[in-house]
Amino acid sequence: MSNNITPSVSPIVIAGLTHFDSETDFPWSMGLSDFASVTQDGDAEEYPVFPWKLRFEPASGYATPIEDPSEFNLQETLKEIPRGETLYEIYAWDMPEEMGGSEEHIGDLIIESQLVTSYWADEHMYFRH
Repeated sequence: MSNNITPSVSPIVIAGLTHFDSETDFPWSMGLSDFASVTQDGDAEEYPVFPWKLRFEPASGYATPIEDPSEFNLQETLKEIPRGETLYEIYAWDMPEEMGGSEEHIGDLIIESQLVTSYWADEHMYFRH
């Protein structure tokens, strides 16, 4: 997973992204500057620093393709992940590779507690994308 992808991905993804052509000249990428424009205290950041690209590499135990999607239940699968498990290794690019950019491992996404379902989240929690 990444905020910048190449047109070499699956045709289904390409078809979905072409919808954004009407709104942006950059349907293959999502900028990260908004994440860095405000401090943790909610104040405007005068000199935001942010990566050009983030890449989430699945940990080896979670990189296996789903054999039968009709039998896959995401909520039940997530509940089975043990506490302390690494889901993704996170890498950041400082600039595009064509401009001499380099990638660096900046952290891991680790489950700190057992995951549970929540009716409240189903009804009230939404993410902007």
